[in-house]
Amino acid sequence: MPNLRHHRTSMDSAGGDRNPMGVTVLSVYERVGLVGRNGIEYWPKYPGSVQNSLQFLESFVMSADKRIWLKIHPRCERLSEAFKSYTRKMSDNQLLDKPEDPQHPHEELIDALRGALTTIFPDAHRPEPQFIRMPVSQVF
Repeated sequence: MPNLRHHRTSMDSAGGDRNPMGVTVLSVYERVGLVGRNGIEYWPKYPGSVQNSLQFLESFVMSADKRIWLKIHPRCERLSEAFKSYTRKMSDNQLLDKPEDPQHPHEELIDALRGALTTIFPDAHRPEPQFIRMPVSQVF
């Protein structure tokens, strides 16, 4: 068995103490020794995080310059199927930050991937700082 302390271990931040599923997942992680190099990391929460993280995931599938940054291993058949089947809910021709129902188990796989990406790249969701812009001649 590989040393599970060298891997990053994360879980949905919604699976906290208020949710019995979160406690169950944590106990299973601990029982098998899956503690991670930084402990259990919870997925970051940001305003509009579901919508933002879905857009972030979409940028890995195909960026604005048409590059594909996410490659799925051929053995990950269920994840490939989830990408083919997952759709976001539409209302008045506007994509919402929730999936079209029902989508289980595809939604679970997409959620896990977007959670992992936000854990690995937490700054991707932070807005650019709103610096005051002025001509260089006024600085000196």
